Amino acid sequence: MIGLYWGAYRRREPERPRASFDQLFRRYGENKLKPHVSHRLDLAEAGRALDLLKQRKSTGKAVLTMGA
Repeated sequence: MIGLYWGAYRRREPERPRASFDQLFRRYGENKLKPHVSHRLDLAEAGRALDLLKQRKSTGKAVLTMGA
């Protein structure tokens, strides 16, 4: 998957982002998407998670968790 800027779609075709997200979450629920998570950090470490992404030290998603 490749990211893109949704701002223009939201202004010109507001229904398109909703339909795309519905499809994305449906595919995830069907186990058709398996995002690679390289880091799990507590919410208090959000700054560290951003640093990992900015410094390109994350090989996948950096997931923030709440509590233990």
